[in-house]
Order: sequence, then structure tokens, then C-alpha cells
Amino acid sequence: MPILLIPAGLILGLLVGYANRPSHIGFQIPLEVLFSANPMDAPFRSELMTHLMSYGAIGLVGGVVLFGIVRAFLPSRKA
Repeated sequence: MPILLIPAGLILGLLVGYANRPSHIGFQIPLEVLFSANPMDAPFRSELMTHLMSYGAIGLVGGVVLFGIVRAFLPSRKA
């Protein structure tokens, strides 16, 4: 089951991105901005999307690297 390390890394990256999302004027940008149709939210939506996608990608790469390390050190189960 080491393949589950890849989506686990993605989820962990997204959670870390959510926990330290960008802030303006001392307040964190709420996630509701992602689904807002207000044109005034466009710069905040772009910044939040970029932030979450960056952290998700970092988590995904970490999961892939961890998967490779685990696969290298675990014996294969060939019968």
C-alpha cells in the first residue's frame, strides 16, 4: 500500500496550504473567495489558488519521493 503515500502527500500539502493561507490587512483570505462571483475578489482568488496549488504540488512531490524511498527499501513480493 505504499502507493497511498502519493495522495497522502497531496492532501497533507493542501492542509498545510490551508493552515497558512495568505492574509491581507491581518486577516487570512477565506476559502469562500474561491467560489465568489464578485469581481473585486479576483486578485484574492488568484493569490489563494496559486498558494493552494503550490502547496499541493509540493506535497505531491514529497509523496512521490517518499513512495520512491519506500519502494526502494521494501522487498518486492514476487512469488
